[in-house]
Amino acid sequence: MDREQVIDCIKNDNFKTEDGLNYDVFLFASSITPLVNVDLLVEDEQGRILLAWRDDVHCGTGWHIPGGIVRYKETLFSRLHKTAITEFGVDVEVLSDSPIKLTEIIHEQEERGHFISLLYRCKCSIQLLGTIVTAVCFLVVHTFSSFFESFFGMDSVYINIMFLYMLVYPSFTLLQTKHRQLMKYKAVTIITFVSTIATVITSVLLVFCMENDFLARVLGNTVVMFALCIIVYGYNIYLGKGTVKLEYWRYALAISVPMIPHLLAGNILGTSDRIMITQFCGSESTALYSVIYSCSLIVMLLFQSINQAWTPWFYEQLAAGNHKTISKASKVYIFCAAFVLVAIMLIGPEIVLIFGGASYSESASIMPPIMLGCFYWCLYTFFVNTEIYYKKTFTISAITIVGAVANLILNYVFIQLFGWQAAAYTTLFGYFLLFVLHSIRGKRLGTNDYYTRKFFYGMAIVSFALMLVIRMLYNYFIIRLLIFSLMAIVILAFLLKNYKKFKSILRR
Repeated sequence: MDREQVIDCIKNDNFKTEDGLNYDVFLFASSITPLVNVDLLVEDEQGRILLAWRDDVHCGTGWHIPGGIVRYKETLFSRLHKTAITEFGVDVEVLSDSPIKLTEIIHEQEERGHFISLLYRCKCSIQLLGTIVTAVCFLVVHTFSSFFESFFGMDSVYINIMFLYMLVYPSFTLLQTKHRQLMKYKAVTIITFVSTIATVITSVLLVFCMENDFLARVLGNTVVMFALCIIVYGYNIYLGKGTVKLEYWRYALAISVPMIPHLLAGNILGTSDRIMITQFCGSESTALYSVIYSCSLIVMLLFQSINQAWTPWFYEQLAAGNHKTISKASKVYIFCAAFVLVAIMLIGPEIVLIFGGASYSESASIMPPIMLGCFYWCLYTFFVNTEIYYKKTFTISAITIVGAVANLILNYVFIQLFGWQAAAYTTLFGYFLLFVLHSIRGKRLGTNDYYTRKFFYGMAIVSFALMLVIRMLYNYFIIRLLIFSLMAIVILAFLLKNYKKFKSILRR
């Protein structure tokens, strides 16, 4: 085979992806030509440098200056901004047009062995945009206050409190995001724990001091966080020295605005079932359904928290091309999630008894499909993370809208035919549909390089079969207890066996 045939062969093998060369082609290219990369020097007011953790076979495991390799026909500044979003989750301001240092790096290794590195001084800045957007929304709502009071079903006092809170809340979100990107999960936990305890204490004190108990609880939930957010907001302004870059706002809006329909459609997907149950079956049936729905919210919150920890690590590994590492970790993640949810399904009747009492025992029958819906939600977030990585937010919204519309139609038809229990299965189908659609979209973004589709769909099918089996075992308490006890022993043995590994992860 001559050189031209080799070149044609490479081109016919999809040698390019949306984010550059195919990984194998990239490694080959890196062994015959130097690579140009940009590095970001981000410092705080104390001179501490923001680093990113990498488990990279070429650069070594540890903390690194965040950086990225420049793609063909990509500007240096474009790669700087994309690297910031990938490594930190927020954009940066590049403080100079020229690099502060140029370094040539040559390693002994064959692949990725020669770099021309350009170091730029940067800082983060995006907080004010959230405040302006919230302020504009507040002015619109205030101008048409009568309409929105009727639409929200609440007094203008509570609407005003909500908007005042949202004016400064983005500062707290940025703080949490910063610590997550730095993998300082202890700091996030401490901040969240302290604010939660302070909120509870304030709420209790206000309830005793005020005649309006509802207003007291609302103020208790917002006063503490508002004060904390004001402090953080001022601190962020101090660090940023009041600098505003409109091009970053345009970049953020281009990514974020398409996500608005996604959030609205997601709320419809999560609430339409209870609205239609109330309409077709009555409030008593809604109460029965809501007990299981509340349990699912706890599980979803757990998965969301885990996903927030997973995402920064996933983006680092994806940027470094560590596809095998992602594949292995994702399988462990999914298997553990399925294991936990199966355990919850097994003790569904007992959970209902604890949360709702004997009068709500009828609702235990829908615990398995509701929990399986949570698992399907967990599965599709793997592909959503990839879509966000490549800034395909419009696609995310379109798919969520399709899922919400399908859920509305199914709820309207099947709740009337089969009663309130049908809502559990229509919601389950809605999440499965989202999983299928996002996995198809993810395939076009190259997720087959690190996610095994057979494993994902296999786990979806196996978990569905287990749901049916567990549902039939609900009248056999002893059998369920034995299976649950066996699973608990397996979990305990696994934790003890991997105690040192978990301890090192928590310390890091």
